[in-house]
Amino acid sequence: MSVRLTLSRSTVLYKEIRALAPLIMETNLLAIDPSCGSTNSVPGWAHFRNGFLVDSGVMDIDIGAPLHIRLQQVMRATHKLASTTNATILAYENVPAVRFHGRGRYTAGSQASLLKAVGVVMAASMTDHAIGLRPSVWKKLVSATYVKSDRNDAVEMGLIVCQYARHIMREHPPRVRGSGSKSPNTKEV
Repeated sequence: MSVRLTLSRSTVLYKEIRALAPLIMETNLLAIDPSCGSTNSVPGWAHFRNGFLVDSGVMDIDIGAPLHIRLQQVMRATHKLASTTNATILAYENVPAVRFHGRGRYTAGSQASLLKAVGVVMAASMTDHAIGLRPSVWKKLVSATYVKSDRNDAVEMGLIVCQYARHIMREHPPRVRGSGSKSPNTKEV
């Protein structure tokens, strides 16, 4: 499965991935498609190690519970996933505060609940780094085999981040000092 590499180098997403590319390719990344749990959506997640998919699934949220309880469930599940996967980077859907277009029916209340879920996921992951993928951007980059689902959304976001990091690392490999090289500030005695 591969994503289309069409992201402009001037975008915030490209710059965030470029800054973290070596870390993405050497550590654990947790991708989460946030949701506060409803009849239409639950949070999806995907764990990547060294740039490759390890596992994925959806969080078990009691969709009949009050919002504050569902958010607590998202918080606990996110924290547990981040801890057990030893995630250093969180990739999450960076939902805009104002939704200008989209499919399906939604209300201002459901948008507000989703934004709360995004904040919970960002805080509960306790990762050192986070990469936000705007829906209007990542959905244009999906692979030809992508099929919409909560789990697949998280997988696809993680794949996009990892494949761009891999591409960037090929274009700009890290500089390694050779054993015979001298630092400009080093004097031989």
